[in-house]
Order: sequence, then structure tokens, then C-alpha cells
Amino acid sequence: MIAHKRRLFLALIFRIIDAGLSLLRHAATRRNQPANDSLLKLKMAVIALLQQALAQGHTCLQLKETLDFLYSRHKAASQVEVMSAIKQLILCGDIRCRNECLFLPKSARAEETIAHRLNYIGHRLHKINHPYLENLINAEGTELKDEQRVAVSVLASSSVAILTGGPGTGKTMTVKALTALLERAGYHVYLTAPTGRAAARLAEATGRPAQTLHRLLHNNHRQHSLKDLFVNRSREAVIVDEASMFDLFLAERLVQFCTSRTKLILVGDVHQLHPVGPGQVFRDLLESGHIPVVTLTHHFRQSEQSSITVAARQIKSGITPDLISPGETKSECYFIEAGNVFEIQQLVVNVATHSMPKRCGADPHRDIQVLAPMHKGPLGTITLNRLIRFALYQKTVKTKEETQSSEPAFQPNDRVLQTRNNYHLGVFNGECGIVIETTGKSVTVKFGDRCVTYHQNITADLTHGYAITIHRSQGSEYPFVIIPIHESQSVMLTRELLYTALTRGKKMVVLIGSQHALAQAISNTRSHRQTGLKSFLAPSNNISTMKRAA
Repeated sequence: MIAHKRRLFLALIFRIIDAGLSLLRHAATRRNQPANDSLLKLKMAVIALLQQALAQGHTCLQLKETLDFLYSRHKAASQVEVMSAIKQLILCGDIRCRNECLFLPKSARAEETIAHRLNYIGHRLHKINHPYLENLINAEGTELKDEQRVAVSVLASSSVAILTGGPGTGKTMTVKALTALLERAGYHVYLTAPTGRAAARLAEATGRPAQTLHRLLHNNHRQHSLKDLFVNRSREAVIVDEASMFDLFLAERLVQFCTSRTKLILVGDVHQLHPVGPGQVFRDLLESGHIPVVTLTHHFRQSEQSSITVAARQIKSGITPDLISPGETKSECYFIEAGNVFEIQQLVVNVATHSMPKRCGADPHRDIQVLAPMHKGPLGTITLNRLIRFALYQKTVKTKEETQSSEPAFQPNDRVLQTRNNYHLGVFNGECGIVIETTGKSVTVKFGDRCVTYHQNITADLTHGYAITIHRSQGSEYPFVIIPIHESQSVMLTRELLYTALTRGKKMVVLIGSQHALAQAISNTRSHRQTGLKSFLAPSNNISTMKRAA
């Protein structure tokens, strides 16, 4: 074994030396050649293309597609020049090539790091023996269904694993039981999520402290060294809720935080929105077959035949649900047809402030949430917040001409939204609360069971929260949800967006708008991002070369 490792080490050294000599020869050749403006432009075009792709969520681009794009855009350049530009970028380390795909160095490094460290995380943990594990599950999982008991058993026995399932399938209940079990088994458990709101909900559901991934990684700097292999560190578990939301570079930091004595559990729903940043780490890991995956299917939030559950299942499968209009028959999910954006506006405001409170007994300030695809436009959150607030406070809210700086931005009973994390106050981006008191210098907001006072200099962190974006709602749930949908939002309408919005509702969801826009959203899926993580996880180390590509 030692001799084999030595041979591998020497082979690696020889490859590094050969690569270094090649770079030196290439540099010498470049110094003796006159500047080639055409070649320089092609190089810049390749880098710009990869940077633009990264901004759109892709971590790599297929080599063939990149070549075809460059041939079409730079018709004066020959194929030899295009290939030469890419070869030089690879030799200089400005881009990377693997499995017929081109990467920016930071993207390739991040995906390689994740793939490498997944084999390292938790490999020095001893498995909990089966009889003891069964006893722990019996002690901590008294309220669990059989499906959840199996999930706890698999997760507790794995170094790295995924727990997935749609909204309302009991993921949080399973995490709560798993956390209690691991603590009894001697683990220190970190509960965490990508956003402050998701972390707060996780803490509420489990009754244990939870924090954002950023805070966990910021507060726990680790320098891994050889002694990690020998020092008997205590066992720990990192459980990440809403893991589908973290991007490539946050995932890279997470796996670097984990050690050989860490158990890593990722929890999420792959059918919800992509991360805001690049990559699709959760989806890639789930589809790779590289780590155990447990899927929960039994619905607790609604029955299996709930119209919300049925509609969500159909949307996920790319089928447009046949939703009824209010008044036809009793249902949890309705569709109200409207011809234009201004009719949709009026209906959204009327349903949120009058008809839904009257018919369902819902409090428009606390129970009803409008979820819109966009901030701006006639159906954006800015306009809808203003219209809903005016309808609720017609006697007290003044018109634009009458509104002066003497009027406070908020008043008692206003629904408000926190727009960024404030660790000092303990409130997080996406949390909704109710204003209970205003003065000339402060606003007091009730979030759940606690009150937070904002002084004048930080009230800018608050905005009205009767209507919020669907992206901001991810990780939250509301008793009643209203979703405006129209062709004017087409730039944002996707199957993942609609599925995320629909599954935020617990008791009732009402869609208002155009059937055509609904069908358009369901047919438009942006689930495919070009990434290389699955190829890095594959056992083959076959690296593409420009010679093969040529």
C-alpha cells in the first residue's frame, strides 16, 4: 500500500514538472511572437462568455457549444485561431477544461473541492450499532410515521446524506427527531439554513438554536492539518435545511468546514427555485447517486387529495392543473380569470382585503400573503403593497399629494417585512411582523411572540409586507396565499417559481390572472444549469484535453 502511494505521488510530481516545463516553453514562445489583436479578442470573448454564464447560474459551458458560438460571432477568425486562443487560455491557467467542458478556475476548483471532501467528511465516525440505534429511534421517534423512522435510521447511519420531499411531508419533524437522537448518541449538532428566515423557522420547529450558514462558517474558523487525522475530536453533525437554496461557493465553504468526524445532512426540495448564486449543488448531489438519499412522500400539511397537493404534484410534472373558480364548489385552491393587469390588480386587492377575510375569517394583516413574481410593474410588490394598504386604511392613509414627511411610514397593525439580517436585533431577511406601536422616533414590531423596537436610523430595514416576492417567500409558509399571474411577468414565470409559490399556502391558495400565463409558466422550466459537479463525483478521472476536442 505504501509503495503504491509512493508511485502515485511520484507520478503526480512528474506531471506537475511536465506541466511547468510546458508553461515555460509556452511563455518563451509568446515573448518571441508579435502581438496578435485577433487572438487577444478571442481570448477576451471566451473569458467574457464564461463569466456571463456564471452570472446566469452555469458553472461551465460545453466546449463544442462554446466553439460554435465563437465561430458564429467572430466570422473573420479561422477555426485554428479559435482553437489556439482556447488552448493558450488553458495553458496559462485562465480557464480549465474537463470532460469536454470549459470552466473558470474558481468554478472548477469549487466543484473539485466539494467532490473531494465528500469522500473525506465523516470517514472517521463509527456507525451507531443497530440495536442501540433502534432504541434511540423508539425513544425519540414516538410520533414518527414508519417512513420517517426509516429516514431517521438511514440518516443517522450515513456520514453524508440527503433528506428530500415536498412541502408538508414531515421533513422538519424528521429533522427534530434526528437531532434529538444524535445528541443522545453524543453528537454536537449544528442546525443551520442558508437564510435567516429559514433558520428562524427551523429553530421554532425543533425547539433548538439554529443559525444561518454564513454565521456558522464565519464564527467557526478552522485550520485543517495532519493532526486532524490523529486527534480524537468530538463527534458533530451539521444539518442544513432548505439546502436547495445554497450556491456553489457557499457549498464549497461548508464542505471545507466539515471534518472527518462530521456528519453532514442536507434537507430540501429539489423542485423549488434555484439558488440565487451559481450552481445547483443540491440537485447535482441528489442525482449523482454518490450519497444516500431519503425521500418522504406522505403529506401531513394537507391530505393526499387536497387540491393544493394535487395542483403542486401536477405542476411539478409539467401538467397545467384544472383549477375551479370560487363559488363552484368547496376547494383549497382556486383560479380567478382576469383579462388585463388592472383587473388583476383590483381582484388581488379585493380578495386580500375583503372577500377572503369575509368568507374564510382570515385576518388580512396576519393570515393573508400576496406572492408576486416581481418587485416592479403594475403587479409588482411595490404597487400591490400601496394598493392593499390604501384599501385597508382608506380613512387614515392619505393620497400621494397629501402625504408629507410628517406622516410615519408605518402605523399600528401594518404588516411589515424585514429586508436584511440584523443579528443585533435577532431579526432576519424575509421575516414578517405586525407593527404594534409607532412614535416619531421608533417603530415597535411584533414577530411571533417577541417584540422588536426599531429606532429611526434602522427603520429603512423594514418595508410593507402585504405583498412580497416569491423568491423571498422560499422557506416560509402562510395560512392563505394569493398569486397574481399575467403575461407581463413572463421574464420571471417558470414552473419552479409557480411550484414554490403554490406550496407556501397551508389552508388556501388563490391564483388570479391569465390561464395562458399559467400554462406558459408551467411549460417554462429552467431546471437545467450546466454544471460539472456530477462529473467530478464520477469515479473516472478522465480529463478532457484540447487534443481530444480537436
